[in-house]
Amino acid sequence: MFGLFLVIFLILVAIFGPLLVQSPTKYSKTVFREPPTRQHPFGVDHRGADVFARVVYGIRLSIFIGFMATAIETFIGVVVGAPSPAGTAGGSTRSPCASSTSCWASRTSSWRTPSSPSSGVA
Repeated sequence: MFGLFLVIFLILVAIFGPLLVQSPTKYSKTVFREPPTRQHPFGVDHRGADVFARVVYGIRLSIFIGFMATAIETFIGVVVGAPSPAGTAGGSTRSPCASSTSCWASRTSSWRTPSSPSSGVA
């Protein structure tokens, strides 16, 4: 239930946030590296940009990318899955489709690389 409220809150911030904050590309020429204040709730970075405005616009971009990725995956799944006999025929056609899906899933997980190089110590 908490996750649902969090997603709803983030979507509301993405929709109404730009009405409450200035543009994240607007830099102050007089205020640098300032701690949080009423005017800048998350403070100001070393370039004079409001960190809260950057977070709000980052939420918007992240939600947009998430929705687009989901829409593309759904479209691909429907295009590939709808004409496939795997869902209706069962038995002999379901096994090859399941095997190819498992093969693809294991392949994509091997593309992920660690964020820091391994030291070789187990």
